[in-house]
Amino acid sequence: MLGLKACADRGFTHAVQVDADGQHAIEDIPKLLALAGRHPDALISGQPVYDDSIPRSRLYGRWITHVWVWIETLSLQLKDSMCGFRVYPIAPVLRLAATTPLGRRMDFDTEVMVRLYWQGNTSYFLPTRVTYPPDGVSHFDALKDNVRISLMHTRLFLGMLPRIPSLLMRRRSQHWAQQQEVKGLWGMRLMLRVWQLLGRKAFTALLWPVTAVYWLTARSARQASQQWLARVKTVMAQRQMPPLARLNSFSHFLRFG
Repeated sequence: MLGLKACADRGFTHAVQVDADGQHAIEDIPKLLALAGRHPDALISGQPVYDDSIPRSRLYGRWITHVWVWIETLSLQLKDSMCGFRVYPIAPVLRLAATTPLGRRMDFDTEVMVRLYWQGNTSYFLPTRVTYPPDGVSHFDALKDNVRISLMHTRLFLGMLPRIPSLLMRRRSQHWAQQQEVKGLWGMRLMLRVWQLLGRKAFTALLWPVTAVYWLTARSARQASQQWLARVKTVMAQRQMPPLARLNSFSHFLRFG
């Protein structure tokens, strides 16, 4: 944190972090900075691409942390929370540190990413090569750092519990066009099978109730459709064009079907 404070005092808005063990491809720093330029308030992290040099124990340990982070955020958005090759947005991190005690060793990277996510500050990831030098020196203390990481995950899990409503609302508030198909692949396969077996009329008849269910339950998509149609109607009125009889959001949904 002292380094981030020193950078802030000198007028910097971002700081690059590189682990000192020689594992990271520092030639990717310009790419990280470019990504930070596009998302200035976000934490930018490397997403490791490992070769055969990674010890199996490290790989399995990282996956354990991945699963815990997905639980603590109720999301799969954080691809890798342990990578020490990052660009930190200084102001959000300092604000977080001013109100919340953060880990100071191997528990820092994961904790700061999760807590920033809780505050609405997401992270973006850049795939980057990671190689473990054969004669490299590790600063990881197998006993003490594993204890620190376990305690950190305990704190984060307990901190996640009262945040469950806000985390779930955050997932639901994503742009509707980026959401997965509500009914999934099986539903599309079913509709295709109906078309193949019974033809277009049966497919169209089944499409109406399916679309109606989605129209009633997908509030964000329905609102987006209504807002777009309102703009269309405004333009048509300005150009003195005759109104269309079926210009409504349900018909709009049927067009996508």
